[in-house]
Amino acid sequence: MGAQRYVRFVPHSTQETINQLPLADDVCPVDVASSRESTPHLVLCLRHMFSEVMKQTAWCDDGYTLYHYRDKNQDEVDIIVEDERGAMLGIEVKASATVHASDFKRIRKLLDICGDDLKLGVVLYDGTKVVPFGDRLFAAPMSCLWS
Repeated sequence: MGAQRYVRFVPHSTQETINQLPLADDVCPVDVASSRESTPHLVLCLRHMFSEVMKQTAWCDDGYTLYHYRDKNQDEVDIIVEDERGAMLGIEVKASATVHASDFKRIRKLLDICGDDLKLGVVLYDGTKVVPFGDRLFAAPMSCLWS
């Protein structure tokens, strides 16, 4: 991936937690709440969605790893779920009831970088319908993680 990096999620970053993580040299911990738009509502949504995704992956027989992606330009994808075979799902969290094509900008960038390894890009939003936004790109209600 060259200059691009994955960043492993740390659900609640404390120095003690960070010191206990078995991280590779090119992986650095990041707090779920340290994302680009730190409004209180978005921070709450990010933390809740992260915990819901973590619950879903914990129930599966396959092994999954959760990441946060940030590149040198500070473009980021909120959650990346990677399975043992390297297949990935990119998730952006949007604290809004509407979704626009521009909300997929960072996922499209990740799609360009990862190619076929990124199987699906999803923007989770506070709406009620699943809406397609192109090949492998969908907006989906946040509630789809628990209903």
